[in-house]
Amino acid sequence: MPNSQRLDPIWSIVYRLVLLGLGIYAFAGGFSLIYFTTQSNLWVLAYLALAVILSLCKSPARWSRAMGFFQGACMVYISVTGLIYFTVLQGALNSVQTGILHLVIPVGFLVDWLLSAWKAPCRWIYVPFYLVYPILYLIWSIVTGIYPYFFLDWPALGIPVFVGWVAALIALFTGLGLLYTWINHALEHRNKGPET
Repeated sequence: MPNSQRLDPIWSIVYRLVLLGLGIYAFAGGFSLIYFTTQSNLWVLAYLALAVILSLCKSPARWSRAMGFFQGACMVYISVTGLIYFTVLQGALNSVQTGILHLVIPVGFLVDWLLSAWKAPCRWIYVPFYLVYPILYLIWSIVTGIYPYFFLDWPALGIPVFVGWVAALIALFTGLGLLYTWINHALEHRNKGPET
């Protein structure tokens, strides 16, 4: 039977439910939707919830491609959240909520992805589409004049510096998308083995 039609091992479902519970606990303390951190974590929680439902329902093969795109996009977004927080923003884990949203969920989802990505294949064509959401977030920030992060505050930075930041972020999103797609293909090849 194809892997996409098999019921996931119980540990996988339990693991995802634990991550979901931690995420819900973190958001129970209050949150603001203007932050990319909040939005990327919500995308991950939505994916985890859908993955659990489809696993319990023995999801048909037609969901595999959509889930591959969704999972890949979530991996890129949550990775950017963690990388930017600990490098550019030099954030500190000064609360349980902060630790969950910036460290536990990103790392936990990475582990889940490494163990399950090959069941939901990514395709190279997906990578440009991963940029749509971040670009919409950027446009929203410019139009509304709300700058959740200093590198989006173009009036304060000046156009040249702002453009440099945007180029760097686009390169980061694209690079992660390409990297994760390559790893996904390697995992898919290794786990499926030779055709019989």
